[in-house]
Amino acid sequence: MWRLYGWFCGLMLCGSCVGAVTWSAWMRVIQAFYLDLSSKDPAGYAVDARWNAVFRVSYAIEFLCLSVALLMMLDRMSEKTGGSWLSKRWTIGGRILLAAVVAGNLVGLAVAAVHFDRAAKAALAASALFAANSTIDSNEFFLFYRTEYRLALSTSSVQAHSEVAVLLLIILAFVAVGVTCARHVSSALSLLSAAGPGMAAAMGLRHRVVGAATALGRQLRQEIVGATAVVFLTFLVRSAFSFFFGLAFALQESDKICEQDKQVCDASCRNIETKIAFWMYYTPQFQLIIVLISMPLPLLVVLWSTTKGKVLQQMQVN
Repeated sequence: MWRLYGWFCGLMLCGSCVGAVTWSAWMRVIQAFYLDLSSKDPAGYAVDARWNAVFRVSYAIEFLCLSVALLMMLDRMSEKTGGSWLSKRWTIGGRILLAAVVAGNLVGLAVAAVHFDRAAKAALAASALFAANSTIDSNEFFLFYRTEYRLALSTSSVQAHSEVAVLLLIILAFVAVGVTCARHVSSALSLLSAAGPGMAAAMGLRHRVVGAATALGRQLRQEIVGATAVVFLTFLVRSAFSFFFGLAFALQESDKICEQDKQVCDASCRNIETKIAFWMYYTPQFQLIIVLISMPLPLLVVLWSTTKGKVLQQMQVN
C-alpha cells in the first residue's frame, strides 16, 4: 500500500471543502457585481469587495492543498518503479518543489485581502454619507474605494502569475519523473523479453509467470504515461488561462470614469484588458470549466490509479 495514501485523500478532502467555500464566495462576488450595475448605492460595492477578499484567501488555500496532493503522485510513481533509484533525487528535489509551490501560493495573498477590505470599508463609508445627503464627501470615499479596488486587482494579478509559475513547475516535474519512470519500466520489460524462456527455465519459473510480469509492467507503464499526459494537458490549459487572467486584471481600467454616453466596452474610454475582465464577469462558466478540468480531473485519475488491489481489499476488511 502507498504510504502517503492517507495524506493524499486528506488533502483532497480539505481542498474540496475549501473549494466549496471558494466558489460560493465567487458566486456572491458575481451577484454583487451584477447588482452594482443597476444600483447607485455604494453599499453593494462593499459586498463585492468583502466577498472578493474571502475568495482570494480560500482560493489560495484550495490551490495549495490540491497542488500538494498532486505532487504526492510523483512519490507514488517512483515507488511503483522500484523507488530506490529515485529516492534521493525525490527527497531533495521534492522539498525544493514543495517550498516553491507554497511560496507561489502565498505571493500577494495577504496584500490583496487587505486592499479588498479597505475598499469595502471605503464603500460603506461612501454609502453612509450618500444616505446622509453628503454628496461631496461620499464621492471622495468612493474614489478611494476605486483606488483600493484597483490595487487589490493588481495584487491579485501577481498571485495569478505566481500560480502560472507553480503550474509550470508541476508540469516540468511530472514530465521529468514520468519520462524517467516510463524508461525504467521499458528497460525492465526489454530485459525480461530478451531473456525469454531461457531465464524462466534457469530460475525455475513457469512461462505464465513471465507473461504475467510482462503484462503487469505494460500496465504500469500505461498508468505512468496516462497520468503524466493528463497532468500535462490540463495544467497547460490552466496555466494559459491564469496568465491571461492575471494580465487582464493587472492592466484593466475599471476604475476609470468615463463620460455618461460612453459604454463599458467603448474603446475610446477603456482598454482591451478591461473588456477581457468584464467578459470574465459576464461569462463565469468559462473559468469554472477550466478549474473543473485542471484540478478535479487529474486528482480523480490519480485516486483511481492508487485505489486498487490491496487498498480496496484493506478497505473491505476494515
